[in-house]
Amino acid sequence: MSDDLFLILTFQAGYNTSAVLAGVLALGIGGGGVGVFSFLRKRALISDAISHATLPGIGLAFLIGIAAGGTGRDLPLLMIGAAATGAAGILAVQWIRDHTRLPEDTAIGTVLSVFFGLGIVLLTLIQTLETGGQAGLNSFLLGSTAALTANEAWLIGGASAVTVIAGIALMKEFGAVAFDEGFAAAQGWRISLLDIAMLALLLAIVAIGLKTVGLILIIALVIIPPAAARFWTEHLGRMVGLSALFGGLSGWVGGGLSALLPNVPAGAVIWLASNLHIGDASFAEHMVSWLNPFGVLIGLNGVILLAYVLAIPANEIVIPTVLMLTVLTADVSSVGSGAGIKFELDNNDATGELLRSGGWTLLTAVNLMLFSLLHNPCSTTIYTIYKETQSAKWTTVATLLPVVLGVAICFLVTQVWRLAV
Repeated sequence: MSDDLFLILTFQAGYNTSAVLAGVLALGIGGGGVGVFSFLRKRALISDAISHATLPGIGLAFLIGIAAGGTGRDLPLLMIGAAATGAAGILAVQWIRDHTRLPEDTAIGTVLSVFFGLGIVLLTLIQTLETGGQAGLNSFLLGSTAALTANEAWLIGGASAVTVIAGIALMKEFGAVAFDEGFAAAQGWRISLLDIAMLALLLAIVAIGLKTVGLILIIALVIIPPAAARFWTEHLGRMVGLSALFGGLSGWVGGGLSALLPNVPAGAVIWLASNLHIGDASFAEHMVSWLNPFGVLIGLNGVILLAYVLAIPANEIVIPTVLMLTVLTADVSSVGSGAGIKFELDNNDATGELLRSGGWTLLTAVNLMLFSLLHNPCSTTIYTIYKETQSAKWTTVATLLPVVLGVAICFLVTQVWRLAV
């Protein structure tokens, strides 16, 4: 395996693999370099809103592609759609911040929720079409580096390089705005235009990288390298260089591992829960069995409850986690790539068949929709609440209150349903 990894990392593993690795390397450099400016401007979390706001654009672009007689999966078209709604998300955040009493982080949370919800609705609609479903679009949620073609990789790499060049060309202006907005204004520079340009580069990186790392992890690509570089230097030029280096290394090593291990786990916690055995069953199977009585009482099941616990870092992975846990606990050998490994199904019928094999009924589906509207926030939202309130008590209340409401409503619906049916 080490020999194979060496060949991949030294671009000797074939044309397609080398092209994908080069594209991911360029994306990492672009994300690290461009992310510095929004990081120093104290707007790093706006990348979270941008990434989630791209989802409805992906769905709309797919529908436009289908209407035009194509497959709908043309990457340039999907990137344009993602950029369009991402830009709309930026404008919405700016408008809420400037015309209401809400601070920027609240505006980010509002835009993130609304746009992401709209995107999920569109993906659900697409799944009902007679065009092969949404197979492939789910990769924009979690990323799929190993599934990139050489042409897609070159497109991503070229677009990332253009974005990096634009960032370097505007580095002096961006640095002035980030460190001393008053000085930048005194130089005659339009602060609003520079902010828009900065966010436009950030949007470009997000739209470019969605297919590669997904809208969840693209946030990390533009935040973690600048944060790491900040510990090493206070000089802007060196910080941009180090951040680009860290981002490039992340893309290079991550792309190599993705090529070596295409069936990667969906997450360390999920993989460990699915593969760590206690007796003759995995830890996840024990947890599902333990949670199942309470889950059935409220019209759900143990798989769904455990999936929500495991998906606290990012609620977007609830459904993939439900599918993985269903395969694990229902002992379905014909679906999936192994315990704790993410996968997607091609159509609605296959998904329905798998869920029914896990004991799902119409009541389960209805209650899952209700619980999804009221469940606990993700870890980023919980941290934002604590940051704003500086209170562990109110953070706990804000986290648990929707869970209690969700459980209560599901319980009431279940009792009425069982009495009526």
